[in-house]
Amino acid sequence: MKKNKEQIKPAGPGAVAEISMAEAHKRTRMTSLAFLALMVVFLLLAWWMWAEGQKHKDADKDFMLLSLDTNSIVTDRRGFSATNLLPLETQELLDPGAWADGKTAQLDPQKMTAAMGEMRKAQDFLRAGNYDMAIMHTRKAMDIQPEMDAALRMLGVIYIQRGQFDQAISVLEKALAKDAYNPETLSNLSTAYLQRGNREKAEELLLTAVQIKPDYYVGYVNLGLLFLASSQYESAAEYFEQAMSGIPENAALRNNYAVALLRLGRFEEAREHLNWLISHYPEIPESYFNMAITHVYENDANSA
Repeated sequence: MKKNKEQIKPAGPGAVAEISMAEAHKRTRMTSLAFLALMVVFLLLAWWMWAEGQKHKDADKDFMLLSLDTNSIVTDRRGFSATNLLPLETQELLDPGAWADGKTAQLDPQKMTAAMGEMRKAQDFLRAGNYDMAIMHTRKAMDIQPEMDAALRMLGVIYIQRGQFDQAISVLEKALAKDAYNPETLSNLSTAYLQRGNREKAEELLLTAVQIKPDYYVGYVNLGLLFLASSQYESAAEYFEQAMSGIPENAALRNNYAVALLRLGRFEEAREHLNWLISHYPEIPESYFNMAITHVYENDANSA
């Protein structure tokens, strides 16, 4: 049987070459595959360019927040972070004189001294992340001085740090029952409820804290963070502004206030706070990042 042939012109002049139909089909398939590969590369490139554009379009999702680190212990122990977790107020632990409230001040001075010694040890272990030892020394303080409400608050903070939010709520509710007007207890309890997903209860406790103590600036910061996380930027900015009147040197507060202003489109005000941060805390990268975002919003790529 005679094979099917087709003629093609070779590179040389005047010559005629013959190839089989199978070879012709093979070459056609190779050409098609090469074309498809080229199309895939083109589509991938187009997708990459679209994704890069989306990054700029959605730049408002990429603000970096800082955790409050003045007179507090934050649940994210990495330090500066992009989280909006509420800080835990432990000011009474940093000021031993505040441990003795109206009830405990009248108790045996020797017992109070011993209990405070245990509290200091508990605080050191808490900062080191050794929660078991922190709990042990806190309970020792409670054994020595059962009326020491600060020990209950401390125990609640430790449970929150360990992620044991139900235990924290139980302990802090007991502390609140003993002293219903303590803003630190209210603030820490709000953190525990927030971690359990009860935002309304957390807000209620924080509002009570600042009503009881209008100069309780950590409470305003926590409220600002709470509303910032809920995309209620106007309220967040108002609470941050109130906190600024008492603790204007706090870097995290300044940064988070700037983020709220950015969300509201108040770029010049935001840049004022970010410039202050860069001049006072040049080692903090979040300030530069958020400053760049302000320029991205205004289509100033070079400054960004």
